[in-house]
Amino acid sequence: MKASEAQKEKHNQQQTPKNQENQNQLEKESLEANPFLGEANATLQKKTKNANPFLSNQNKPANPFLSDTMQKKDSEELDNQDFSQNSATLTSRQNLANQSRHSDSPTEGVLQRETRKVTLPEKLGPTQQGPIAQKGRGDAHEFSPNDVNQGSIGDCYFLASLIGVANTNPDAIKNAIKDNKDGTYTVKLYSVVTDDKQKKSFIPTNVILYPTFPISVDASDTANADASANPAHAHGGDKDAKGNTELWVRLVEKAYALLMGSYKKIGSGGFGADALEVLTGKPYKEVVLGKSYKSRIIAMYKNKQPIEVGTTTTMINALTGDLKKFAMENSIVGGHAYAVMYADNDKIRVRNPWGKNARNAEPVMSWDQFRALFNQYSDAQ
Repeated sequence: MKASEAQKEKHNQQQTPKNQENQNQLEKESLEANPFLGEANATLQKKTKNANPFLSNQNKPANPFLSDTMQKKDSEELDNQDFSQNSATLTSRQNLANQSRHSDSPTEGVLQRETRKVTLPEKLGPTQQGPIAQKGRGDAHEFSPNDVNQGSIGDCYFLASLIGVANTNPDAIKNAIKDNKDGTYTVKLYSVVTDDKQKKSFIPTNVILYPTFPISVDASDTANADASANPAHAHGGDKDAKGNTELWVRLVEKAYALLMGSYKKIGSGGFGADALEVLTGKPYKEVVLGKSYKSRIIAMYKNKQPIEVGTTTTMINALTGDLKKFAMENSIVGGHAYAVMYADNDKIRVRNPWGKNARNAEPVMSWDQFRALFNQYSDAQ
């Protein structure tokens, strides 16, 4: 494969298929229209880097998730190299130290507080009632990968990473969410801080937020014509005895949106390595599959490390015969992210963040099939 064909691609599948009949068309459209690559992506990032209404003017320079430019990597030797977007812009821990702290949060760290006046640019719906998490049928844990169902925005890379954490260490999610008993919740994420020598540090960042979520990203959200059936935010999950749906996926997704600036921002596609750093506080890099990818993925799975894997439009569009049929039957589409659920010497199983709306939410495949369908993975450092 030529280097230009093997380039890592941002994962940004935006539509959750509503039924089996229209899925072929949705997949075709998603393969042909990727507005978040190349110059368009750099332009979007430039426009939004100082437009986070959740941060005060004083704190805006210390937003670790908005970089001045997209990191660019040009190399003929792509295998096992780091192609992650540089999500950290802080050059000093002092910037974080100057921000307020909240000792009652799950772990003390930087505080970001949503208020009724300082919140996301999207129109938010009414306050949602429900348990943080609810163990449902087929769930091994109340914080289950089964609870994650992607909405209409392109944050598959983040939700696949969240599935990976739920699969390997659900207690980490449980310990990261707190009901403040005042109508708000605290979600602990991590700010990625890079010093002058490009060494990363991970600072606990506690986001206090209301359980209110957007129905539509904005009036021009053509991917969300039927908002009630396909909301912008992640949806679904288990219900309690009163019929209220659990909140944990939506709370974590909203916390990430607040840190990034908006749901539109996180829905512009991204890389699982960046999302996993924010979720786990541990270093990751996005790499193209090389000679050692199989043994590395198996080792990470055995070590209970979350893994996100991704496809590219070039590879999926080039499929023919039985492999193309397998991809269509299992909702394996281009520019999309998946979580590794199981891996051994013979096979690998991945989960689609489309969840219940995928034809097969957890396809199992041989390593030969995986290599032909997938291009990259998030490698723990």
